[in-house]
Amino acid sequence: MDSLSAAPHLREFRGQCTRISSLDALRECHRLELLDVGGCQQVHCIEALRGAKTPRYLDISNTSVANIDALSQCTALERVNLNGCLRLCSLGWSLAFCTELRELHASRTCIETLIGLRLCRVLSKVNVSGCSALRGTAALAHLSQLTHLNLSFTAVNDVSSLGYYSGLEKLRMHGCTRLSDISALQSARRLRVVDLDNTRCTERVAAAVGSA
Repeated sequence: MDSLSAAPHLREFRGQCTRISSLDALRECHRLELLDVGGCQQVHCIEALRGAKTPRYLDISNTSVANIDALSQCTALERVNLNGCLRLCSLGWSLAFCTELRELHASRTCIETLIGLRLCRVLSKVNVSGCSALRGTAALAHLSQLTHLNLSFTAVNDVSSLGYYSGLEKLRMHGCTRLSDISALQSARRLRVVDLDNTRCTERVAAAVGSA
């Protein structure tokens, strides 16, 4: 991979499930738009991306990355995949200035809050399924473009903050065993798919939302 440092015009790099351990060779790739190293379990640091202005798509899923602060200046990012980053405990504010971010996939991580997403105004898809430490959705309250949200198998028990906007189309909360009330979603008239299997919501409550 070291030879990539001599490829300043590189726009895409795909190295899924390889033995790559460092991204340092990409520091001089100032036109890089797509980086996919999903499944590269030896990758544990993305500091080489700090200050990168061109990446739009980033897949570091199923790696050993535990800190994504380096993404704070990657303002062109549109889609980020962090699925299966088991060492990742916080999004922090690293994505707060990614104003073009449309999709975030962070399932099966150890994140506890989504507070760093509150400024991502064009975010439309969020998947944080399997984040068992995640308890709240308040940070999503003012994301008016949000249409798809997967909170399955999290500790979320209150979705009242999602009632502020009616653009939500798909909501999955399968396995949210603490959830018993989703009446706040009755204003979400665009909802087409609601998955409440293995929650505490009664059929009556679910039907009320579905017919709203």
